[in-house]
This record gives sequence, C-alpha cells and structure tokens, in this order.
Amino acid sequence: MTLSDMKKYYFDEATELGMASEQDIERLCVWLEANGYDADLAWRIWEDSAAEIDSLMAAAMHEFA
Repeated sequence: MTLSDMKKYYFDEATELGMASEQDIERLCVWLEANGYDADLAWRIWEDSAAEIDSLMAAAMHEFA
C-alpha cells in the first residue's frame, strides 16, 4: 500500500487501513511521528480495522459456505 493511500485512510479513520501490512503501518508511523502526529492512533485504527475486516470475511464465508 502506498504511503499516500495510508495517510488518506489514517486521516479518514477508514477501515481500508486494516488491509495494510504491518510493514506498511510502520512506514506510516515513521511519517506520522516525523510530522508531529500520534503514531499510536495509527496502530489502533489498523488493529481495529483488521479485526473488523476479518470478522466481515468470516461472516461472508459462513454465509456463502
């Protein structure tokens, strides 16, 4: 995922941030810290979004299995 995409998802607190890899989030956090933003929030959004995506995928698999 590009840094530009991740910044957009971070500032929109969008679920799409959950699709980023852990390496991607680390890159985003470096940029956030360097620019005076809270990197901890990025980790929380990523973890919550990834959990939500996993839950939706599990529900879909159950529904269409």
